[in-house]
Amino acid sequence: MGIIIGLDVGTSMTKLAALDDEKKLVYTERVSAADQLTAIFGAVGRLIYEKGIGRDQIRKIMVTGVGGSFLKGDIFGIPFTRVDEIKAIGRGGLYISGLERALVVSLGTGTTFVQAGPGQILHAGGMAMGGGTLMGMASWMLGVRDFEDLRRMADKGDLHRVDRFMNEISLDQVSMLPDYATASNMGRMDPDTRKEDAALGLFNLIYQNVGITTVFACRNMNVDQAVMTGSLACADQVRLFLTQVADLYGMDFYFDKNAACATAAGAALFGFDGQREGK
Repeated sequence: MGIIIGLDVGTSMTKLAALDDEKKLVYTERVSAADQLTAIFGAVGRLIYEKGIGRDQIRKIMVTGVGGSFLKGDIFGIPFTRVDEIKAIGRGGLYISGLERALVVSLGTGTTFVQAGPGQILHAGGMAMGGGTLMGMASWMLGVRDFEDLRRMADKGDLHRVDRFMNEISLDQVSMLPDYATASNMGRMDPDTRKEDAALGLFNLIYQNVGITTVFACRNMNVDQAVMTGSLACADQVRLFLTQVADLYGMDFYFDKNAACATAAGAALFGFDGQREGK
């Protein structure tokens, strides 16, 4: 069996996806390291040394992501090819979801929106709000610098201690908005606010707004399906607040267990013979 490896090299993590000759996803890996080169060689090294995949079985390595610019030469003697990140995001989102057309949302340090469909993958926009915002604010406000620590803290939080809701500011229901809809993110915070509540409020602040922007982007594309990709798409709090927005606006946000490695899989797809970019 020959495989093609896709690497999505980010600022803090490298994701690997290995596809077999039938384009089936057979292996995924995520590696965090102090620098991108260590993460790249660590991800491929685990595949070779821990999974017993011989270098002669690796047909190609396809590299995408902003951190890929640090890579020169080859990887364990295997040449690599660079893949445009926007196209890898688009193809990867369609691949994990099985959809023919959708808005693919890359939940990373910021948030990227990609319009993907038959014969067309386009950058639909983005926002400088995402995981980087979450961790930057958590570090400054709460003294928390590890994502898992923040997630566990948020598990114990109560939004009603930090946010204001529609039923608190009006006796009448406003248009389509239910009483439980957020009226003001973090609008109830004061010096006595618990860290656990603020942690949950940060998740809601960021991913509620990412979700609403996703809705606007979908409406602009005239689609009602969005595929969430990236490691953050696997976090419970992120999925919770995005799903609430999707339900509120009658949209379908698709989540998959392989969301973290979707862009890596999209990069790998470009390594197959006869596969054209944008298809």
